[in-house]
Amino acid sequence: VWQQALQHAKEVALFTTNTSGIPINAIAQAFNEKDQERFFGLHFFNPPRNMTLVELITTSHTKDSIILDVKNLAQNALGKG
Repeated sequence: VWQQALQHAKEVALFTTNTSGIPINAIAQAFNEKDQERFFGLHFFNPPRNMTLVELITTSHTKDSIILDVKNLAQNALGKG
């Protein structure tokens, strides 16, 4: 699935997953090192409509600037922190 998404995505597209059972680094192995820069986990706590907590899970390759942008989006647009 990830390879199909990569074939159609622009180079600025971000890739995320909402996993709690599979380690994020195991999922990241589907990407080459360059594409891992824009891959991260995004875990909304249940029930998401009532909880303001969201967890951003990075790999060793995730770009810090991307995480900062996603953090700002979660706080400002989604009301999460």
